[in-house]
Amino acid sequence: MVQERIPEGEAIVDSDQIEEYLQLSEKLMGYVYRDVVDQATKLASLQGRVLDVGTGFGLLAITLAQRNPTVEVIGLDISSAMIEAGKRVVGRKGLVPRVSFETADARVMPFPDDYFDGVISYGSLHHWSEPEVVFNEINRVRRPGGMIYVADLRRDQPRIPLWFLYAMVRLRAGKRMADEMVNSVNSAYTPSEIGAILGKTTITHWQPKHNFYGINIFSSEK
Repeated sequence: MVQERIPEGEAIVDSDQIEEYLQLSEKLMGYVYRDVVDQATKLASLQGRVLDVGTGFGLLAITLAQRNPTVEVIGLDISSAMIEAGKRVVGRKGLVPRVSFETADARVMPFPDDYFDGVISYGSLHHWSEPEVVFNEINRVRRPGGMIYVADLRRDQPRIPLWFLYAMVRLRAGKRMADEMVNSVNSAYTPSEIGAILGKTTITHWQPKHNFYGINIFSSEK
């Protein structure tokens, strides 16, 4: 039986933790961001102007820009401290102005209708307090024919592999980071919950691409 969802809230890191979290994220999550980009680009071409929702430090946006020189990526996040850290990373990697940032609530995006050729997101969905509203905003700002690819953890993943993952993260990054990973899993959605959420949005065409560990949502039509 799947345990009840425990909401985690927005992922806002205290300013004194920023550099520690950034270093750990770069060390532990690089292969995950590469996989998300690869999976998204297998489903549809990502080019032009792309939005990364819940960008955090911008590592997914940076990975997309590095692997696809035809894109301009804008990362959106509610945490100004995380975005400032992301700007420093973008500067070090020489990706200005192809990767830029906006500090805003994803429920009220500061972009006009049909502004983006694609929208991506990883690891942010379980933080959204009103996911239907965010999905509607994502649909509003993507142009007709633009793709959406949203990936996140899933709460109904098998527990034994999860505890192996917990042990690995604890060994490499410490107990606090490992505990937060488990909290994220416990606040994630199941495929059936995602189906119910999307059924309340303006996104009328979408495909589940879920796997063993994660929720993956793809849409290529408004």
